[in-house]
Amino acid sequence: MTATLRSPTRSSALRSAWAVCLALCAGCAEDLSMGDGDGDGAETAAGETDDERPVGGPNVEHEDRGDRLHTHVDATDASKWIWLDLESGEELVVGDPMNDARWDLGFSRFNVRINGGVSGRAGMEATYVEDTTLDRVTVVPTEGWTADTLDEEDNVAYAFDEWYDYDISTHVLTPWPRVYVVRTGDGNHFKISIAGYYSSAGTSGHMQFEWAELEGGSP
Repeated sequence: MTATLRSPTRSSALRSAWAVCLALCAGCAEDLSMGDGDGDGAETAAGETDDERPVGGPNVEHEDRGDRLHTHVDATDASKWIWLDLESGEELVVGDPMNDARWDLGFSRFNVRINGGVSGRAGMEATYVEDTTLDRVTVVPTEGWTADTLDEEDNVAYAFDEWYDYDISTHVLTPWPRVYVVRTGDGNHFKISIAGYYSSAGTSGHMQFEWAELEGGSP
């Protein structure tokens, strides 16, 4: 793997300004890099009997792509979070996210939180590998690990902040070519590549990502 590791940076003030623009323009723009993993009618692993593949939930659909899963999360409702357990692949009902160790990732619009730091007490951390693809990440990174934190203005700085490039002229979010690696509270590692944010109709809030378990143990 020749990609360069970078520690996640923090730009919560800019993210807040973008959030206002995105809220006003939700659904009005098409994703310039929209792939084949949109949230409208994609095949899903929900209901499969294979115990090795997750089943998703009302807002989460999985598509088995052999060495990875392609997941669509309907995160269009800014008033709620969608909770996902990576080990089981299940969407969870979570009443107290700070004290519930079952969930690993939370989704609300373009925000992605992990169960660690100021977002939860499971001890999760994340890092990412820049300018790479999912299949090229084969070992657990040793640098850049962080949890969700607070910035200087006490706004939440998510470990997944800045997963996107924001075009201020079109209000379109396009994923950067990077792969995130998370370490769950159970000590397992998963690699995650965000693939898109829009449905085939151009509606925002449809998070799509590919992911797989990453062997190799703790860095």
